[in-house]
Amino acid sequence: IKLAKANRIKDTDAGYVAEMARDYMEKTYGEEVYRAGYRVYTTIDSKLQTAANQAVRRRLLQFDQGKLYRGVRGHVTLPAAAPSDVLERQYRRLLFPYPNAPSLVLGLVLEVKEDKTRVWTRDYGTITIPFSGLSWARRKNQADIVRASDVLKAGDVIDMQPGKSGISNWRLAQVPEAQAALVSLDSRDGAIRALVGGYSFATSSYNRAIQGRGRQVGSAFKPFIYAAALDKGLTPATVMLDAPFTQGTWSPENANGKYSGPMSMREALVWSKNMVSIRVLKRIGIDYSVNFISQFGFEKKRLGRDLSLALGSYEFTPLEVARGYAAFANLGYLVNPYYITHITLGDKKLYQAAPVAATEDKKALNDGEKPAPRVISTANAWLMNSMMHDVTTRGTGARTNSLARTDLAGKTGTTNDVKDAWFAGYNPKLVTITWLGYDNPRTLGANESGSSLAVPMWIDYMGKALSGKKMAFWEKPTGLTTAKVNKNTGDMAGAFTEDDDTQYEVFISKHLPT
Repeated sequence: IKLAKANRIKDTDAGYVAEMARDYMEKTYGEEVYRAGYRVYTTIDSKLQTAANQAVRRRLLQFDQGKLYRGVRGHVTLPAAAPSDVLERQYRRLLFPYPNAPSLVLGLVLEVKEDKTRVWTRDYGTITIPFSGLSWARRKNQADIVRASDVLKAGDVIDMQPGKSGISNWRLAQVPEAQAALVSLDSRDGAIRALVGGYSFATSSYNRAIQGRGRQVGSAFKPFIYAAALDKGLTPATVMLDAPFTQGTWSPENANGKYSGPMSMREALVWSKNMVSIRVLKRIGIDYSVNFISQFGFEKKRLGRDLSLALGSYEFTPLEVARGYAAFANLGYLVNPYYITHITLGDKKLYQAAPVAATEDKKALNDGEKPAPRVISTANAWLMNSMMHDVTTRGTGARTNSLARTDLAGKTGTTNDVKDAWFAGYNPKLVTITWLGYDNPRTLGANESGSSLAVPMWIDYMGKALSGKKMAFWEKPTGLTTAKVNKNTGDMAGAFTEDDDTQYEVFISKHLPT
């Protein structure tokens, strides 16, 4: 009997979404779903999902490169000398218990010399890792590495990465210890286009995109405070004090420990000034803010009743954050994220999604859609997009300029001791949230931030997601007025105000300064 390897049809690697669908199906239809032939159709775009997988894994591997080496995958006894075809079969047998890690190549160390190591791989045969590809791999409490044998020995099972240009310049690697998540959804109706819950579903099925409630959102939460302030009558030109703040035993600080004195709310958001956010929240009131922010889909009972709310000290998942940011992207509507479009059994359709869409024009609705509820005014959303556009062009999210697009907006987030790194970024049509951190929270590094960790992951993904797409802009709505103000006070510029002290700002018309 000849055995032929089965061809497994697989459009894309979407293990976390597949598990979400499996869990839903079993809870809804029972265990017969494994036998009866149900078909589940999702909103996932295979190209975007592939781009999301690559972005998450690439960022985690890059982040891990500067860490200590945690050791080889395993160790085996090499077979005695034999013909090459026999040895290859034996090598395959020895590596069989070790699954491939995504984006890495599994290898069996055959020989270790002073300046290089010979390694056998399933797909590339025997390759060589130069000493330069090993010299980084110092273990905890280990002295400096001066030869290859300080790192590896024959019989070790290892992970590797090829160099950027072709299959050469191999480098010893390891499965990242940190984790990440990415959620990307359509701002119009909440359809999830890509979702990644970690480095590899095969090694960890814990879905950090939807289950990671234990993670603070940090400064990525500030836009919701600012939107509440705009609704209460403050403006992008309102001047607030960026200076040390103390309440009882609580003495928060800005991320860099520096303060800028009086500054406009626009500038404070652009540079993520913690002290300004606290003073904004204190000025408009905590109860008012909680009631307003809950309209973005955040459970009111999970929003704290203290000033640390201004710093994003409360915990929400990347998917919940994406839903909130979609209301900015679609100019004010709350959509419901969904990933299943319909379910069939044979010729019978058992389920059809009925999403809410960001429009009040019933003629613009697709079959089965309903208008989404409006949670903030179009003018408020437009102003927030204007301020967060500045974040991406000249503020903490300015790395996004590498995409050479003028239709982006977003906000970085970094939590206490840099335990979580976030970026919530979007254009009018697509909202994408990226997060990076350790499952058992600990610092990612004193010099790290949402800007250095989460933004590059977002850029990697959105660069592909928006490739070839035309720029999409937020049309300026009625109810907004442009006026010249005194940038030192936030008031209307007077006849004797020096030109150097003036600037133009956009206001909700009923909130024009005096």
